[in-house]
Amino acid sequence: RGVDLNRDWGPFTQSETRAARDWLAGLGELAVAMDFHSTWKDTLYTQPDDADGSRPEFSGALSDRLVQSLGAGAPHRDASHNPDLATSKTWIHETYKIPALTYEVGDSTHGDGLAAQVLIVLQAGADPAGIVSSASPEATAAGVDILEQGGNAMDAAIAVQFALGVTEPAMSGLGGQSQIILQRPGETPVVINGTSFAPGRLPDAVDPADLKTGWTAMTVPSTVKVMDFAHRKYGGGKIAWADLLEPAIRYAEDGFVVGNFRAKVYARAEESLLESRTVIPFVVMPDGQVPAKGDLMRQPVLANTLRRLAAAGADDFYTGEIAGEIAADMARYGGWITGADLAATPDPLIMAPLSTSYRGVQVHTLPPP
Repeated sequence: RGVDLNRDWGPFTQSETRAARDWLAGLGELAVAMDFHSTWKDTLYTQPDDADGSRPEFSGALSDRLVQSLGAGAPHRDASHNPDLATSKTWIHETYKIPALTYEVGDSTHGDGLAAQVLIVLQAGADPAGIVSSASPEATAAGVDILEQGGNAMDAAIAVQFALGVTEPAMSGLGGQSQIILQRPGETPVVINGTSFAPGRLPDAVDPADLKTGWTAMTVPSTVKVMDFAHRKYGGGKIAWADLLEPAIRYAEDGFVVGNFRAKVYARAEESLLESRTVIPFVVMPDGQVPAKGDLMRQPVLANTLRRLAAAGADDFYTGEIAGEIAADMARYGGWITGADLAATPDPLIMAPLSTSYRGVQVHTLPPP
């Protein structure tokens, strides 16, 4: 929580580095170690140099803290004065009886295969609220916030989903479908199967091209229905529906900074985005270009939709004001989804996952649609 390492990798400012050091100083037995490839080490110094001309190294501070925390049993350092990665992972597993997590990130923009590996070490006996992982740092932060407010894992996952719809719009929007696999302590795993369906009435002859892009390629969205169902049946009961949408509304209204990966996604789709008759008002920046790294992307129309969804509830998406706007938009642009299709969207099914055994470990996954 001290510094957002999941933002864009380095260089870190002086204030960020000092904040991280202050944060680390109060961690006690909780430690984080970073073992960087040598090409990364040059980018992870504070910028500009400290007043005395030194360049304090952020990864070195983390490494120092790990060695101090592990004490006499700490693994040895490598030639770069970082804890040896393989030895550290083994030591963590044997000492704390938990797997050592490794996070790797590659950036092909620089062409030299830069990568970083991060170990997270939990204090023996610690009882964390949970661990959140998602495709955007903003969505991950939304999940963490919900856990810190007393929500359970499902509450956090729902907040993550709606935040992803804002910060990862190409993959996780309100118009999609959702399936969830979950397991409560002491119970067998289940699947919330929100597979979406084709509209009820289709033309007698369908061109295969109509099923690839545009209004005619869409199935009836299930995501909002699945999130509402999951909240009612599996939520912790402490977090209101509207509070789960609050982070997403904030990111849409106030904006979020476009990171490296998302900038690449927009760049790859630039030609088609700029040619779209409807996407331009929602995606293109004021200068007429697609969002670039460092741009602040705001989505006021989406913010209004999310605010309506938070206030009126999930049913509004299928039978209310939002449903009416979806149906009208479909009719205007030749889509096949109607208001009747939206109103007929069922609750998701609870079903058993596909399961198998692999080397003594039971593995569960989603069933076919």
